Amino acid sequence: MNGRRQVIGIAGLGQIGGSIAQGLIKHGWITHGFEVDPHTAARARRDGVVIHESIQSLLLEVDVLALATPLESYAEFTEILHSSDPKASEIILTDVGSARKPFESLKRGLAETRFRFVGAHPMAGSENNGYANARPDLFDGAAVALIVADDTRVDCLEQVLSIWQVLGSEIVPVSVDDHDRVIARVSHIPHVLAAAIARCAGDGESTALALALAAGSFADGTRVSGSNPRFVAEMCMENHDAVIEATERIAEDLARITTLLRSGNRAELEAFFALAQHTRTMYSERLGSIVPRSIEIDATNRWQSTLRQLGRIGGRIVRTELQGTKLNLDIRLPL
Repeated sequence: MNGRRQVIGIAGLGQIGGSIAQGLIKHGWITHGFEVDPHTAARARRDGVVIHESIQSLLLEVDVLALATPLESYAEFTEILHSSDPKASEIILTDVGSARKPFESLKRGLAETRFRFVGAHPMAGSENNGYANARPDLFDGAAVALIVADDTRVDCLEQVLSIWQVLGSEIVPVSVDDHDRVIARVSHIPHVLAAAIARCAGDGESTALALALAAGSFADGTRVSGSNPRFVAEMCMENHDAVIEATERIAEDLARITTLLRSGNRAELEAFFALAQHTRTMYSERLGSIVPRSIEIDATNRWQSTLRQLGRIGGRIVRTELQGTKLNLDIRLPL
């Protein structure tokens, strides 16, 4: 980023917001925060976060405000931020939401203000929530989906990119629709299936025996079922169209397996599992099959579309620099 170091504010200091704050502080960034829980706020203050008593106070100090609160709170924030429209300077709004509709609604509600928008979704975290589970290296090497819309300004994009790059993340530029469709398959559906597996093991008189014999595959397959149920229900509901599409696809696969088992078709059943194994192997081997490249993009000519296409082919941005109208990127591409 060119010029002075930007000042960051974070609304919500749970596991994700707290990890952003801790990571930025670790790298010497002054970080401001707002948190409704007084115990969390006190702990974050001891860790170096400049705590504010209101969003209005926070907005007076920051260049970028990151929303790290539940998706259901975005509607309330729309009202708060609309009444706090910065008059003297622009403020970039970003977030960490796992579904994009709430942020897009907030963006529409603040369209006539001086706020600017670059949504984000870090693919990091665990089933353990709260500031007590935050850590400064949470995003090191993690992918972050960064929303690139047709009206995204390149200077705003670069500022948000710089935050995640300081935290060690790799950026995957995406559209809203691509994000919600793909995240339903690789994040939301795993929560749904983990819950179904856990419910299956816990359904009936044999629960004690089942859990006594459960081992690695059960532990791996149900890990995220330990997440906050309210959080999981919220993210599925906010991305319901894509989640429904994915559940219908899963239902077709389960029906196929049932048919193959009933018919005794071992060869087709093996082929079914082989295809799944191939996809899992591609994921496992991805990090060892990366080609680094440097590219230059003209930031005056459909650059948003270029970045979205980079994301669609699996590219990740590891460094960015805006020089005039040229956006210079270091990227990593899969073979």
